[in-house]
Amino acid sequence: MKYFNIHIICASVAFGLLGSAKGLDESIIATVVDLPSFIKEYQLHASYLSAAARASRLANVTSMMHLGSLPGGLLAFFSTHWIGPLWTMRQLCLLWVIGVVVFITSAGNMGQLIAGRFIMGMGVGQAGVVGPIYLAEVAPTASRGLLVGLYASSEYVAYAPKFFALLNVTGKSEKLFKTAIFGVVKLVSALISAFFFVDRFGRKRTLLGGIVLQLLALLYIAIFMTAWDAAGKPDSSNALRAAAGSVAALYVTGVGYAFGWNCIQYLINAEILPSEVRTLGTSLLMCVHYANKFALVKRKRSLADISSGPAKWRIGDVK
Repeated sequence: MKYFNIHIICASVAFGLLGSAKGLDESIIATVVDLPSFIKEYQLHASYLSAAARASRLANVTSMMHLGSLPGGLLAFFSTHWIGPLWTMRQLCLLWVIGVVVFITSAGNMGQLIAGRFIMGMGVGQAGVVGPIYLAEVAPTASRGLLVGLYASSEYVAYAPKFFALLNVTGKSEKLFKTAIFGVVKLVSALISAFFFVDRFGRKRTLLGGIVLQLLALLYIAIFMTAWDAAGKPDSSNALRAAAGSVAALYVTGVGYAFGWNCIQYLINAEILPSEVRTLGTSLLMCVHYANKFALVKRKRSLADISSGPAKWRIGDVK
């Protein structure tokens, strides 16, 4: 703690909180798209749309921020060299605010809504490059994992009511309560990983442990949903206990991801590259990350609206 001064603490808070823009967007959009007023205003369930078309329209809304993150990741490389990380942070925050304003004033205009979320993504994409690199560069060597982990931790404000509905969790308030707990579980797990695991046990062990947890939990969820569908979605006591187990398994996936990929993806990128090419390399790597995230979110949203057993296995596959 002797290496921490007021400048490092302020930098850690300011740049560490950049990740919250991504988490806030994912939590809000996942909740808003289930509101009857939003569905009606943007005709998400229009009668002239097929089930696949409805899922595709919804996927476009939820995934557009990730698509906008692609050019944002590249823009971060140029802006960091031209104006520095501090002004880049100010610029990306302004860009994100502009995107939010365009989004919330769309008033039923699907094109404007998509454009607003794309602009938001350009700000969020820059944050994924600038935040981890800056924190890794200013952090004391022994606490680098902790400070970069703060950025990863700030992403965790998430709601997933549709996915909980697939796990036989009914009732709007119950789903929101469980998803709120899900966000808390992931946040606490990310903080525990940042404070006690990454710097003490190393990046490799923490990553592998998180992957194993996530894999086992997703395997249980896929098996449960396939068996539940095959049995005609029974509501017996055994089925309800198995459903409760799947909800617990979903929490475990959050723990595994918080310990594994979520923290390590930012930390390793900011650590292993030489300083001469660190920003460029991280920008390119994060573009690959955003491209995969866009495909995952778009595909998962489509699969979540298809109730067949094989689709459930594909959800686990893309995760």
